[in-house]
Amino acid sequence: MLKWRIKMKAKNDIRSFDSSQRITEISNRWFFAFSCIYLILAGFLSVCAYVAVKRVHSSAREDEGGRLRHAPRLRQHLRWRPWALAGLVGGVLIVCLLLVGFFALAVSISPNSPDNSSIMSEANVFHAKGVEAYNRGQNREALSYFQQALVIIREVGDRAGEGATLNNIGIVYKSQGLYEPALENYVQALVIFREVGDRAGEGATLNNLGVAYKSQGLYKPALSYFQQALVIKREVGDRAGEGTTLDNIGLVYWNQSLDERALNYFQQALMIRREVGNRAGEADTLNNIGNVYWSQSMYESALENYVQALVIFREVGDRAGEGATLNNLGVVYERQGLYKPALESYNKALVIARDTGNKLLEESILDNIKDIHHQEARNHLNLSKSWS
Repeated sequence: MLKWRIKMKAKNDIRSFDSSQRITEISNRWFFAFSCIYLILAGFLSVCAYVAVKRVHSSAREDEGGRLRHAPRLRQHLRWRPWALAGLVGGVLIVCLLLVGFFALAVSISPNSPDNSSIMSEANVFHAKGVEAYNRGQNREALSYFQQALVIIREVGDRAGEGATLNNIGIVYKSQGLYEPALENYVQALVIFREVGDRAGEGATLNNLGVAYKSQGLYKPALSYFQQALVIKREVGDRAGEGTTLDNIGLVYWNQSLDERALNYFQQALMIRREVGNRAGEADTLNNIGNVYWSQSMYESALENYVQALVIFREVGDRAGEGATLNNLGVVYERQGLYKPALESYNKALVIARDTGNKLLEESILDNIKDIHHQEARNHLNLSKSWS
C-alpha cells in the first residue's frame, strides 16, 4: 500500500520594499533630468552670448590708421539682432523658473517632508503587518493589509513598490487556492517589474508564477517559468533565490516521477542553501531528497536525509516541517517492518499536527497508525495459526 509521504511545498518569493528609498530614487531621477535640462540651456545661453559678442565686434569699423572704431553705444550694435537679446533674457527667465520648479518638486517629494514621511510610514506599516499575518497563516488579514498598502503606494507613484505588493497579494491568493486572482496579480507585478527594470523582482514573480501553475498540476508552464526565473536569479547573483527555484524545479520533476532529474536539482539546491546559510531551506531540500530515495526503495538513504532534516527543523523551530518529517520517518520504518519506531514517530507527528492545526497531516497520520495496528493484528493471527 502506498503510504502518505509529506513533501515540502514549492516556495514563493515574498517581495519587500522601502517606500522612503523608492521616493528618494524618484527624487534622484528628477534631479538628474533637471540637471540635464539646465546644462543644455546653459550651453544654449553661452552660444547666444558668444554670437552677440561676435556681432558687436563685426559691426565695428576700422579707421584710416587701421584702428578699430566702435560705436558709442551697445544698442546701436545690437539693434539689428533683437533675437540675441531676447534669447538671453528669455533663457535667464527659463533657467530661473526651472530652478524654482525643481526645488519645489524636490521639497514636495522629499522623504523628509512631513506629508510624504507619514504616507511612507503608513505604507511600510501596512506592508510589514501583511507579511507578519501571512507568516502566521492569517491570509485574510494579510490580504487586507497588502491592499491598503497598495492604495498608498499607487498614490505616491512608486511603481516598483506597487509591483512588490501585487506580487505579495498574489502569494496570499495562491495560499488560499485562489489561482485566478493570484495569476492576475502576478502578471500585473511582472509587467511593472519589467517596465522599471527590476530584474530581481521579475525573477521572484516568475518563480511565483511557476509555483501557481505547479500547484494546479500544470507542470509544463510551471517548469518554463521556473527556468526563466533561474536565469534571472543567476544573472543578478541571487544565490538564495537560485536555491529556492532549483528546489522548485526538483519538485516538478519528482511529481512527474522523474526521480533522477529531481535528485539532481535537489542536490544543487542543497549545496546553495548550505552555502548561504538557509537552514530552513536546507531542511526542506533534505526532506525532498529523502522522498526521492523512498521512491527508489533506498530506505537507509531516505532515513539519513529525514533525520538530518528533522534536526534542522527542530533547531529553527519549524513545527510544521518537524511534523511532516516525523511522519515520513514513520513511513520508512513501517515499510521496513519496524512498527515500534514507526508508531513512535507517528505519535510525535500527531501531537505536532494537532498543535499546529494541520488537519490534513493529522488525518494522514491517523490512517498510518491504523494501518500498523491492522498489520500487527494480521501478523498475530498468522502466528497463532502457525502454532495451532
